[in-house]
Amino acid sequence: MTATRALYQLPDELKAEDSWVLWKKKRRNGKATKVAYQADHRQASSTDPATWTTFEAVVEAFERDGFFDGIGFVFHPDSPYAGADIDDVTEEQARRWLERFDSYTERSPSGNGFHIICKAELPKGTNRTEGELYSSGRFFTMTGDVVRDAPVREAQDAADEFYKFLRRDDEPSAERAAQTSPILTDAEVVRLAENAKHGDEFSAIYRGGGHFKSSSERDLSLASRLAFWTQDEAQIERIMRGSGCVREKWDRHRTYLRDTIRKALSSLTETYTAPRERASKSIGKSSELVEEPRRRARFERIDLGEPIESGMEPPDMLVPEELYAGRVHCIYSAGGTGKTFKALWLIKEVIDQGKPVLLLDLENGVRIVSDRLRDLGAEAEQVRRHLYYFPFPSMPLTDDAPAEFEELLEEIKPTLVVVDSWINCLSAAGLDENSATDIAQWAEAYPQRARVRGIAALLLDHVPKEGGSARGSGRKLDYVDVMWELRNPQKFDRETVGRIDMHLRKDREGWLPRALTFSVGAGEDGFIFKRSAGTVEPIDEEGLSKSERTTLEALRALGNMGAFDKDWREETIAAGLSRATYYRCRETLMRLDFVEQVMNKFFVKIPANSGSHEVSKESHETNETAANGGGLMRSHPLKGETDETTHAESCMCSECLPP
Repeated sequence: MTATRALYQLPDELKAEDSWVLWKKKRRNGKATKVAYQADHRQASSTDPATWTTFEAVVEAFERDGFFDGIGFVFHPDSPYAGADIDDVTEEQARRWLERFDSYTERSPSGNGFHIICKAELPKGTNRTEGELYSSGRFFTMTGDVVRDAPVREAQDAADEFYKFLRRDDEPSAERAAQTSPILTDAEVVRLAENAKHGDEFSAIYRGGGHFKSSSERDLSLASRLAFWTQDEAQIERIMRGSGCVREKWDRHRTYLRDTIRKALSSLTETYTAPRERASKSIGKSSELVEEPRRRARFERIDLGEPIESGMEPPDMLVPEELYAGRVHCIYSAGGTGKTFKALWLIKEVIDQGKPVLLLDLENGVRIVSDRLRDLGAEAEQVRRHLYYFPFPSMPLTDDAPAEFEELLEEIKPTLVVVDSWINCLSAAGLDENSATDIAQWAEAYPQRARVRGIAALLLDHVPKEGGSARGSGRKLDYVDVMWELRNPQKFDRETVGRIDMHLRKDREGWLPRALTFSVGAGEDGFIFKRSAGTVEPIDEEGLSKSERTTLEALRALGNMGAFDKDWREETIAAGLSRATYYRCRETLMRLDFVEQVMNKFFVKIPANSGSHEVSKESHETNETAANGGGLMRSHPLKGETDETTHAESCMCSECLPP
């Protein structure tokens, strides 16, 4: 029987489902994997029904097109089906599971394993050496090589039993269970440690500081502090790798980090007990009460001399002057200004370093993203090897979705996660962009889970039509370490070189420049996207080129009563600029809100609250503007941001403006 004819041996009820994809073998990070495809060669997603089709359609594509290696069936929450993949077990164990499920079974493509299709629901899928078990979010390759020609049966009990078998090593022993720490996420462990007594000491060590004789002493101190909150070796290692203490020795000496963690665990004298556990223990046994670390006293002195004396190393940069390693970033802008281009340029900067990137795209789709990467000069093989692209993923706040996101992070181990866009993720999850609670819960479920693993995150966001801030609740600012506003004062396309400006609105670390400028668009040498001081001229501290500044000063010289176009133009030409340059600069000045038009006259626009146009002072007291970075464009402050500026910094009068 041919492979295609064998497919028709599949159960009729499965063939009737519109949950089919094709697949092809690929190599990722040196490992073979099966990638889902649609019939038109676009990648499919096991969480996006729009990329699935009928059984007849995939079989037809498989028959006529030698591109694919087989077909697959997708398990999803709206269907009753689940799949058990029995692989690396003994023949006796395999026979026992086949009999226990007593449902339709076929051989896997390799011929060495078995795929059982049954009806069951699972709280969470699992993937272990001995096999896999899923009822949603995955697809199984289907061969029609029937081993057990039985109907697809209800097998909830067997599925539960198989799940426990696969996860048996995850469960602590009974005698250890009484001592084990409560189940906390990585983010919760870090937050509890930072809010406990001596939390400031923990924070300093976690960020790579503290006064120690050696780095090994710092490693042991961090591991010991984490061990109080969790006794899970793997969790402690994950959190440590997300800290500022990471160094080459951890990977160069294979057992060093694990030995350090075990040494910390062996020295434990007490552990954290969750409040509800303390309450149950204390009923009739008050002596067994384990006290939670007390909150920091209302007034408690912290010795700042130590970090000042030892000094703090600059944070690691993933992309110089733009992205920190292991921190959460946001770029917001109005639509159509080049935000996605900018994100893809940053992605290319990272994959050019040979580092993996995870791109979760809820806005553009395969055609737009691939076209723009091609424009930016990305090489197909480099993208294939290092960029993991998932179009239109599902990222709700259900119990299983954030856990699956964590599994994806563990599988790919990206250096950077990019989400395009934040507002679309919230909308798709049924959340309110104006709700502080919804913002906080989604941020904890996704970008913060990347952050505690030392993975940088970049969230793209929109601004309301009136502009001036990132869209939605001001709580967004609390959940990012860096926020950039992107502006496009000079438009660009595939025939014109324009300009993109990045203006810093928040920098928790305080090491980034206040403004960056990029030339972007099609030039004489093809499409360019490069750091510059502007397309033609350098820009000043307010983001204006020399010509734009001259044009603005020409209007100011005509007085507070404003000027008609003819008068302004003649004054500008008299200052040495051409007619064409005048009109280009006039458009830019109006777009950037330096100039407004009332009826037929133009006026220099002075903001009503000029003190609201600078980056928060507390974020930049030690920062200096890069020579080619320019300064800040004028915009309104984000919710929750406190801005202070001197008169000289914000005033538009001739005495205060730079020369």
